[in-house]
Amino acid sequence: MFPSVDREVLSAIFSSCGRSFEATVEYMLANDAAESRDEKQIQSALCASLADAALSDDDRAASPPGGRVDSLSALSADLFALITDHLNLFELARLAAVSRDARAQIESGAFARVDKLDLARYSDWPDWRLMRMLARFPSTTNISFRNTAFKSFDQLAAVCFGRRVRQISFAGCSEIQDRHCHELFGLGEHLTALDLSACELTDDGLEQIATARHNAELTTLTLAQCRYISSMGVGRVLDRCTNLQRMDLKGTNVTRTILQFTQQQSKLAWLNLSTCKKLPAELSIQSPFCQLVWLNLGANPNLRAVSLSIPTLTHLNLSNSKHVQSLSIYTPGLRVLNLNGCLTLSSVATIPHHSRVLLTRLEDVNANLCRSISALSFQHLLASAADTLTHLSCRGCILLSDANIALLLHARAAPVAIGANGLSPVPSAPVAADAAEGAAAAPTRLEWLDLSGCKAASASSVMLATRMVADANQRRAAVSSREQRWDDGGDLRPSAFAASSDDDHDQWSGGLDDDLSDSEPLAA
Repeated sequence: MFPSVDREVLSAIFSSCGRSFEATVEYMLANDAAESRDEKQIQSALCASLADAALSDDDRAASPPGGRVDSLSALSADLFALITDHLNLFELARLAAVSRDARAQIESGAFARVDKLDLARYSDWPDWRLMRMLARFPSTTNISFRNTAFKSFDQLAAVCFGRRVRQISFAGCSEIQDRHCHELFGLGEHLTALDLSACELTDDGLEQIATARHNAELTTLTLAQCRYISSMGVGRVLDRCTNLQRMDLKGTNVTRTILQFTQQQSKLAWLNLSTCKKLPAELSIQSPFCQLVWLNLGANPNLRAVSLSIPTLTHLNLSNSKHVQSLSIYTPGLRVLNLNGCLTLSSVATIPHHSRVLLTRLEDVNANLCRSISALSFQHLLASAADTLTHLSCRGCILLSDANIALLLHARAAPVAIGANGLSPVPSAPVAADAAEGAAAAPTRLEWLDLSGCKAASASSVMLATRMVADANQRRAAVSSREQRWDDGGDLRPSAFAASSDDDHDQWSGGLDDDLSDSEPLAA
């Protein structure tokens, strides 16, 4: 009778009605009728009010005095709130024009709850209309003038007086100039994020930001595609804005001086240097003051050798840097590594004077189309992540070997020995074959694996690895299902877990299955 009612809700209603079927049906029918009446009242009032708001001035003048009736006046405050929750800002503005009471309710209700205001859809409006729209939202803390022709920057502080504006974006605004950067901080001392992407700023504008009175709380600065700024202006901002934590310099002309990290009090943790064409061929970050956690060096055509000594780093992106040949890292906390499209990358190793072996805690590795990474580099990489790796995509890695796959399938790998040349030797073929055969009994943390196009690895090893990952995922799903049933108060008793463990082992220890997973590989 009531297909949309959840089973648990129905059970609760049945209990509250004294477990009487007749009382439960009467309760459900009564509430269903009430909900239908409310919905019809809301729909009719909304249609009538929006139609009245859409009338032209001539239509309003032609209507007889006292002939217009506000259909919203019959709605309670709760029903009016339901209407405003399903309207966008433009529709709310139209609804506020219906009557004085409607405007008062919206300004104190829906408008007061709007935290983010994106004016990009009104890019063709003049400044006075944008300012009037902004004035209607007294509690807005996130304002975006993205891709608009707004130029009344000196009036923003007056309109936003008394507010706590924390984030503001002028990305793509062609009218903003260097002198306006100082005025933006007149919004107050709470500004934490400023987006000036694709604006025609110079180092003079960055100097205005560095010397602004209320820049102490600034934590995020986005300067992507600002073609006329240099490392000197960026350095001034880093020196003066000591709380800055995130900086986006994608597509800018910064050079190696941005990577020196000489300020001991710097809190910069997130840095985007993708498509920066003036970075040096040999890029090195080994400053003891560097506290980076996230670093993007993707799509840099000049990079040849990258050396990073950053113990705090957890995310590294080198995707589509096609000419990088070597990567030397000391990053014991690294969890995500993206090497997608590094066609000439052949060596991934540790920095010798920091550690004898490669140290990481990798959970997600994307090495798609890394056609030149040697089996020895894979050996170092996979050995460092033997206990933590959950997602691995090596599509098109033609040098990945059976020995690498055997190491990959073990939950805990033996330490890599150091030879005379500082690198561990690759296990021989018989050893790798024995390891692959014994891997069937070892658990694996892997949840995703893509080895398509790995020509140096045998088809049987690839199939075994793929099947093991699929079996492990099914086993984890079964355990999770049993735990969920136990948490939900089902009939499953703790003794059932112990009784089913041997059966599960027999169920998932069968032979190979030809129906391999055809799901999509990791995104680049």
